[in-house]
Amino acid sequence: MLKVNVRPVKGVPTIFINDKPSTGAMYWRGKMSAKDSKLFGDVGVNCYSINSQLWIGDAPDGSPAEYYDGFLPFPAGTPQRIDEEMELILSGNPNALVMPRFRVIAPLWWTAQHPDDMMLNYDIQSCCIRRGLLPAVDSPAWLDAAAKGLADIVRHCEEKWGDHILAYHTGMGSCAEHTYSWGASIAEYSMPHLAHFRRWLREKYGSDEALQSAWKKDKVTLDNAVFPEPGRYLAYLTKGRVFLDVEHDTDMIDQQLFNSYAMAKAVTFQAKVVKDTLRQLGREKLYCTFYGYINSSSGGFGKLGHGHDGQYIVLNCPDIDIICAPINYSTRQKGGGVNSQVLPGSIALHNKIYYAEDDTGTHKAYEHHGYVPRTALEATKLLRRNFLATLSSGGNQWWMDLRGQDWYHDEQIMEEVRWQQAFAEKHIGDKASRAEIAVFVSEKTRSYDSVFPNWFMGMAIERQLNEIAAIGAPYDMFLLEDLPLLAKSGRMAQYKFAIVLNGTVIDGDLASCVKENLLADGRTVLWFYMPGYIRDGKASADFTRDITGFDLNANFGFDVKSMQTETWIDDIRITYGPLRCATPKFVCKDEEDAQRLGYYLEGTIVSTTGIGDGASLLSKRFPWGRSIWSSSTDMPSCLLIRFAQEAGVHLYSPGNPAWAGSDWIAVHAKKDGILPVHTKDKEYAFDLKRGDNALIMLD
Repeated sequence: MLKVNVRPVKGVPTIFINDKPSTGAMYWRGKMSAKDSKLFGDVGVNCYSINSQLWIGDAPDGSPAEYYDGFLPFPAGTPQRIDEEMELILSGNPNALVMPRFRVIAPLWWTAQHPDDMMLNYDIQSCCIRRGLLPAVDSPAWLDAAAKGLADIVRHCEEKWGDHILAYHTGMGSCAEHTYSWGASIAEYSMPHLAHFRRWLREKYGSDEALQSAWKKDKVTLDNAVFPEPGRYLAYLTKGRVFLDVEHDTDMIDQQLFNSYAMAKAVTFQAKVVKDTLRQLGREKLYCTFYGYINSSSGGFGKLGHGHDGQYIVLNCPDIDIICAPINYSTRQKGGGVNSQVLPGSIALHNKIYYAEDDTGTHKAYEHHGYVPRTALEATKLLRRNFLATLSSGGNQWWMDLRGQDWYHDEQIMEEVRWQQAFAEKHIGDKASRAEIAVFVSEKTRSYDSVFPNWFMGMAIERQLNEIAAIGAPYDMFLLEDLPLLAKSGRMAQYKFAIVLNGTVIDGDLASCVKENLLADGRTVLWFYMPGYIRDGKASADFTRDITGFDLNANFGFDVKSMQTETWIDDIRITYGPLRCATPKFVCKDEEDAQRLGYYLEGTIVSTTGIGDGASLLSKRFPWGRSIWSSSTDMPSCLLIRFAQEAGVHLYSPGNPAWAGSDWIAVHAKKDGILPVHTKDKEYAFDLKRGDNALIMLD
């Protein structure tokens, strides 16, 4: 009987199939054909993923189950349909291994019977609460139905197709990606969710008195607590304040913490159902899930509907083997860098596999939600860029024909897939990180975001990652909350330059770990905006000084001026940062030791006696290394390159995305012309066009 598990190979989690390591490279198509499975089998790819809705039974009147969640239509995953798809796949490739993907979405007959179990989200555009199309992820009725449906279909797959089942992939919520909503909404106000919230509050606070003290409400109890009014979130639109008020908005912070907790528990619930069923059958297979997206769009209002900041729960679940996400959609064009939407470094730290879903369209796409290459040659270059970026992070991937339009039915494209599979096979035991840059994201900080202005936090993460991608060197991405585990792994010394994107909330134990392990080894640490300002529910600039070494002042005065910083590189003046206002503004006090590298461009209010001198970009040397602080986010790559060079990071091609393995270096050109590439001991020059790849194999 087929046995599949995850084991480390030279410190990198790796899929083992019947005790042999595998690349796990996979092809996904909503409706697979024998032609598809043969096409990929012929180039050495034997893993496939198929998609359907979880079938919990036909309607009570005997009619077939129908589904609607507002997105792509998929059929019910009945045993009959699973059998038909498996037979088709195996007829094209008898060696096929399949990961069935089940969207844990309720059929319409079930939603009609359970109106009070459906999500209730506040729609920001219409300013009202709307009943959603999906069941609440904590509805007992839905969880019971979903558990039975999952157990039944796993049992069927194993009993009939067990030797060809690699893993199971399930998902609740919008797009089955474990979100309450992708739209401009505030989640979630249903009665099942409220009941779960009250249980969570009871576990957190323990007594009415403790809850009343935290929420500053004399009449609230653990039995009558309700979610904050949506209007309180909307009020932040006019405040320009980046974070929720820790003194007066604790109930809003609790709602955000709970939303992520509840969604993360929905993920672990599904994983346990699948793995318990497999254990009962004596089978060992993998479980896969979408979760942990960190790069909220800088232009949207969707963050309050996501629920993706419970990563620590998911990462520590023993029943989860694979965490996946589409590669970032914003920079897939030629010349773009490739960022993960999750944190591959943390995923690997927890001995789990990162899978990148590459649904980049090829030149054959005629309907898509992103960039479409013009030629097969251009498509192969972009696919290779995406593949090498994922490989460099220690991850695996699946190629995805999202629209079922035969994107891969092309000889040149499939030759590229053949090359990628062979390259991955060669490096199965050779995927350890070569990065000298570590990037940290705090999931707890994200629950303190006011989200209005969402553009600010979007710049702090998504847009800042786009600039980091252009430093010209590989980098690893971690949860800041995983720093103790990273330190325990013994890998901290490899990172010469650390970038903390959003570390506003750093509680006491983590603060101690930061000072002991991050501020060490001669490292340069770059902080943005309000590092360490909130600790254990309190806010103080003293906490920021304790973490960063800078004596800063938080100015909460009304300020309509921008958050832009002006600075100089080789006497050339540049500006960067948000064009809009945000409060509070942090500014340097009149301390003598800090080197002032930049000032607020519009700094009248913060360049005042008793407030500060207007400095917004500081550097200071310490016995442990160097601390750099920038109040403004969206720092350009030219500054990041300078700081990385001064930290001793080897830059393969400054200004261009670059990745590296033990015997290879890859660079993706951002512009036409001569592209310099530097190895440790040799310099190359390539005459390339924008979007071309330079791949160097080292002896």
